Amino acid sequence: MADTNQISLNERLFKIALDTRNFEISLFWQRSNYFLVLNGALIVAVAKADGWELGIAFAGMVTSLLWFLVSLGSKYWQNRWEREVELREATLGIDPPLFGATQERTRQLVEQSFNWTNHGFLHRAVNRMVLRKPSVSLAMTFLSALFFVVWLVIAVSRLPGALKTLQLARALLPHFDVGWVNIAADTLAAISGLLAVKYWWQSSKVRIDPGWQTEPGDDVAAMQGKISALMIAFWKAAALNTKAALWTGFAVAFAALSTVLRLLVALR
Repeated sequence: MADTNQISLNERLFKIALDTRNFEISLFWQRSNYFLVLNGALIVAVAKADGWELGIAFAGMVTSLLWFLVSLGSKYWQNRWEREVELREATLGIDPPLFGATQERTRQLVEQSFNWTNHGFLHRAVNRMVLRKPSVSLAMTFLSALFFVVWLVIAVSRLPGALKTLQLARALLPHFDVGWVNIAADTLAAISGLLAVKYWWQSSKVRIDPGWQTEPGDDVAAMQGKISALMIAFWKAAALNTKAALWTGFAVAFAALSTVLRLLVALR
């Protein structure tokens, strides 16, 4: 009976690891698509902007940097759960293994899937490149780094024009009362900061709660309930952290605006 329970537990743990791995992969592509669309929209904005290119380029640099960091984090957790799947698969005694197959066996299976005799020269050349197994996630990470470089080049190329605009702003500033703008920026920064603190605090209070009145006597059911509760708590905390980070960004942006205006006033 104990052996049967252990096998059932291993099967459940394998399924949890496999589902989490697939979930992490889907999250990676959802996040990448989001950042790709956002960068594409910023590129369109730069093409149509008149005098705001440097600001948009700066936003693109920040977005690309966040995309790069998110890609690295997503890859970390994807690898973590892929390894977990391999380890859990080994406990089930699957032979030959599906996820823990050696590189030689994986390459052999891919080669066998190619119909070499009916392929022309170009098709066979593509097949050979496929056998080199380029990393899709690594390609997306490189793409985010490439976007950062492109935005940096755009920012540097637009810097002289931005300096001329700044000189013009300094010339016009004596005729413009920025006091109310400072007050508004400071107020919005304070509100955004308080909202960020609220979400950080709520995130720290997320509890792992399986929802039991009494813990099940079945070890398998108890383990599954604890793991499910852990995953639910993790995603709740992640959602709250995302909101907190967003409001923190708003607070920093409004505070930076207020600081820039004060500097312009001091320099006039």
